[in-house]
Amino acid sequence: MYQVLPCVNMLIENTKGEILMGKRKDKPDKPYPNTWDIPGGKMEEGETPLDTLRRELKEETNLDIKSAKLIDVFHHTGKNIQGFPGLLLLYSIEIEGDARAKDDLVDLVWIDKKKVPQLNLCICSKYFLRDLINN
Repeated sequence: MYQVLPCVNMLIENTKGEILMGKRKDKPDKPYPNTWDIPGGKMEEGETPLDTLRRELKEETNLDIKSAKLIDVFHHTGKNIQGFPGLLLLYSIEIEGDARAKDDLVDLVWIDKKKVPQLNLCICSKYFLRDLINN
């Protein structure tokens, strides 16, 4: 039987058109250490994608969701730490609250879209932000 690890990711833009991105901690038990990433994470058993969005956003950024819209899907065929490929869902998110780095992040910043290509991005952010990187 083919197995994938379901994950959600969030594209969050402010009124200036900047993207909210976090820098991952250097932890050996976590994938892609010291890379920049959009918020997100693995779905846990019994969760819906919206449940995961809410939990991960609060855990990583201290923010809450006002609205969420599915905008892209990425099938990561490489194996992750759990040994499975990933199926990642990207949502455009409207937020409320004050952002601060929590959980697996060492930094959380609003980044100008023009600066995204200069960042060391994790693989899913490279895919989801490909239009910014290629322009």
